[in-house]
Amino acid sequence: MTAPLTGGSLHAVAGAASYVESVPEYASNTGVIIGDEAILVVDSRLTPDLGRNLRSVVAPKDGPERRVVLVNTHMHGDHWFGNVAFKDAPIISSQWTQQHLHDNWTEQVKIFTGNRPHQADEFATVEPVLPNLGISSAVTVGLGQAQATVLPLSHAHTPGDVIVLAERGTVAYAGDVITNRHWPVLWDANLPGWMGVLDQLAGMGLDVIVPGHGPVGEATVIGQMQRALGFLCHLALLPADRWEDAADRSEFRDWLHRKRFQPGVETITGQLDPDQIAQYAALATA
Repeated sequence: MTAPLTGGSLHAVAGAASYVESVPEYASNTGVIIGDEAILVVDSRLTPDLGRNLRSVVAPKDGPERRVVLVNTHMHGDHWFGNVAFKDAPIISSQWTQQHLHDNWTEQVKIFTGNRPHQADEFATVEPVLPNLGISSAVTVGLGQAQATVLPLSHAHTPGDVIVLAERGTVAYAGDVITNRHWPVLWDANLPGWMGVLDQLAGMGLDVIVPGHGPVGEATVIGQMQRALGFLCHLALLPADRWEDAADRSEFRDWLHRKRFQPGVETITGQLDPDQIAQYAALATA
């Protein structure tokens, strides 16, 4: 590594697969799969400057000459605001994400500026460097001696999620379909679809999961994510003044971002009837 990495650290996972785990202040994780001919980067971090820093670390100008490919796992800005550093690269996403960002990219800037006003000046520099290759079925990207597969999913965390598989399908870069020790946002989620996607991932024989936020984990984080979504359904059955105590007593007591409980519960009660909520809540209370 020829330049310091801002707000995170680069970790080896297996073989050609590695990832950047961002500290919470710097938001999402990033995948890095390094082949002898090309490097595939999964998500470009929270701000243009973080994206430029990322590229300087994983593909330094004085390093081996390799082409760079970028994947945006979904539409939320903390996963693509750094795309400005990859203007010369193919940028892959689902077709839905590609079209949505083409039509609505400024909406993400407004959302993140409102949620993180201390970084408003940084978000003001975001440029519409958007996915230029939208996919609707699995695509394998050759990197030389390594390869990666970009797999679109049904509506889960967002309508346009993709994951990236590496190391012969044993390592998954899951975007925000899986978070670890971070409560997810449900702004654009479809909860039944999300549960179904997690069932799909559980049957894929994965060994390592790189989540969109938080530390890397084994395949057990898939079930943990299902229980976390179930716990939000459990909260939907409780009065709000009992949520903190319920969280303190749960396996998720140390998870970050409890401020997301309220909007998450609102999404759940807007999508599901009471019987469905109780069914998913049982996953967390069994």
